[in-house]
Parts: sequence; C-alpha cells; structure tokens
Amino acid sequence: MSLKCYYHPKIDAETKCEDCGKYLCLECKQVLIEVHGVSDRRYSTRRELCPICYCDRQIRKYSKTPKISLVLWCLFLIPFIAIASSFFFIPGGPMGFIPILFIAFPVIITIWLIYGVVHKYPRKIAQLSKEREAFINSLSGSHEELRSINRFCTECGKKLHPNDSICSRCGQAIE
Repeated sequence: MSLKCYYHPKIDAETKCEDCGKYLCLECKQVLIEVHGVSDRRYSTRRELCPICYCDRQIRKYSKTPKISLVLWCLFLIPFIAIASSFFFIPGGPMGFIPILFIAFPVIITIWLIYGVVHKYPRKIAQLSKEREAFINSLSGSHEELRSINRFCTECGKKLHPNDSICSRCGQAIE
C-alpha cells in the first residue's frame, strides 16, 4: 500500500513536507530555495514544503527582514550625513556636485528601504496570506482544522492564535 497525499487522499504521495511531515503529491509540493551566507561563501538550500508551510515561511521572511535592514541602515546614515556635511560644507571648503551626490546616495537608499517596509512588504504578506487561504478553501471540507491553525495578520505578519479577532501587535481586525 502506498502513502497518500495529505491534502488529496486519492492521489499517491511523492514527497514529504520538511517542516510539518505531511505527505504530498506533485500538485501540492512547493519548492523553496533559500540563499545563505555572504560573498564567496554563499550556498543555497532546497526545501520541499506543503503550500501552507511554504506561505508561512515566506510570511515570516517578509515580516522581519526589511525592518532589521532599515534600523541598521539608519544607524549608519545619521553619523554618515553628519560627518559628510561637516567635511564638505565648512566655509571655504570644497563645494560643488560631489558633496550633493555624497549625501544624496544614502538618502535615496533610505527612501527605498522605507518604501519596502511601509508599502511593498505588507502587500507581499497580504498576498501570501490570501494564497494560503485560497489553498485551504480549495480543499474539501475534511480539512476544517487547517482553517483555524497557523493564521497570520495581513497587516504586520504576526502569527495569530485561533481565537484572535484583533492582532495584538498592530490592532488590525481579523476576519
């Protein structure tokens, strides 16, 4: 007797989710490639996940990554602008096009990071949450327990408890 897919009980399983251990058919399998390391020491890992674990991992990734980058960048930016402005804008110092570029470049990067944190990443989290819910809704009625576990806030990405009606982090009403 062969193992059957957790989500499609009539189809034979081809693989197993590396996070939750559920058996999956080829239709359910999601491949997540994560890149680790820096510079010449980069490597990637390939994970075969069920659609729910795939969306959960992506939501966690988009929930924390840009905020950490923005904080670190701002910690660098404030002293950088102070030093740059004192060097280039002293009376009788070298004035011209280079000082403007020297300060404009970090400011543009800061605006780009803020755009990611405020606009892009919350939209990506909401999209992943909708994909996750669409997958759960496409299943037959026998998977009712999936609807109540592993829910995430569409605004900030915080993992919710099954009974939550309001996100404890951002105050967003939960459907």
